[in-house]
Amino acid sequence: MSQLSKCMVALSPEVDGQKALDSALHWLGDREGEIDLVCVDHSPPITPGYYFHDYYRLAPMKRARIARYTKWIEAIADSVQTDQRKVTAKVLEGFTEYETLAEYVVNTQPEIVFYGVGYHTHLERAFMSHPDWQMLKACPVPLMLVKHRQWAENPKIVAAIDPLHTNDEESLLDRAILSIALEIEALKSGDLSVFHSTHQSLLSGNEEVKTQMGEFQRERCEELLDSMSISTDKLQFSEQSVVTALSEYCNDQRVDLLIMGAVSRSRLAEVFVGRVAERLIDTINCDVLIIKPPGLVRSLISQASEGSK
Repeated sequence: MSQLSKCMVALSPEVDGQKALDSALHWLGDREGEIDLVCVDHSPPITPGYYFHDYYRLAPMKRARIARYTKWIEAIADSVQTDQRKVTAKVLEGFTEYETLAEYVVNTQPEIVFYGVGYHTHLERAFMSHPDWQMLKACPVPLMLVKHRQWAENPKIVAAIDPLHTNDEESLLDRAILSIALEIEALKSGDLSVFHSTHQSLLSGNEEVKTQMGEFQRERCEELLDSMSISTDKLQFSEQSVVTALSEYCNDQRVDLLIMGAVSRSRLAEVFVGRVAERLIDTINCDVLIIKPPGLVRSLISQASEGSK
């Protein structure tokens, strides 16, 4: 068991409070581990060469900003360092935060990334332009999207699965979700539930076929849990759409952590990955841990590696 103790935390000097760091510290507790604190200087208007600005005039401003960020993040690292916890700090430079962070993740290979998220406007949701969503798509390792509520002492954990993933015939993604869910349940003495929506919008007019499909999905879920020695008593089903059902269940049950997958349903992974997760960010009050299947992870690592050359 890795215990997910090698953590990367994305920080921002422009934000009051650092909930991603608080979450990482709570995550490690008294265990031995590593925390890599990272912030990105991505202010292009005063980056030398951007918009054809004068390099020699702007370079001192950039150096001063980097120095200020470095002093800020190193002070945070010093304040949370312990004998059991190795804490490092680094300021990265790049035109976009998510691409810079993704490249850094590929190079350093943390076991989990903590990233604070906020509320998104309708315009941001419509154009999928918010950095949170871009990070969701680009990060190749488990990504913890941190909200504002601290976990309970014995946290409620929900693993959302879908054995009918079009591009995941062997249920590799669901197995990865359940594996990490079991690990966290044991690590945090949590209470795990496994959730699946049997909703089939295209079959809404044919009740017989709809019932048959629902039974088939239940069987597939039970088979998957049996193969991983997980009690089927943990299964929770809903006939509502997955976004509506998960939102209601997580909020009603005061769930602390939702674990779900981000998949690519086409070759345009950068466009279609994580659509359900994107819609859930603003509708639930718990943290969300995003897992990606091995094939998509390899693709994202390759893209980040190419981008760094």
